[in-house]
Amino acid sequence: MATTEPKPITRLDRAIQQTERQLDELRRLRDEYDQAVPELVGLAEAAEILQMERQEFSRRRKQGRIPPPVAELASGPVWLRAQFVWPNTLHRNGDEQ
Repeated sequence: MATTEPKPITRLDRAIQQTERQLDELRRLRDEYDQAVPELVGLAEAAEILQMERQEFSRRRKQGRIPPPVAELASGPVWLRAQFVWPNTLHRNGDEQ
């Protein structure tokens, strides 16, 4: 049985290795970004997280039963997603959905 010589590393192999290293670095940077930048949500997304219609969300907001937004933009209010994840703000206040 004949043994085969290991094939030499070609320019293409080096380019592939370099691209893989760059992709690894981009993934690392993406993970750092995801941890550093909070996820923002608008009215529709917040209502969806709380599993209610937008109209119900707006009604509860007017009643003061929804946390205040972190910003009011021309396109509408903006909250941090974390304001609506478990433990659910509405449940903490004793409200039913």
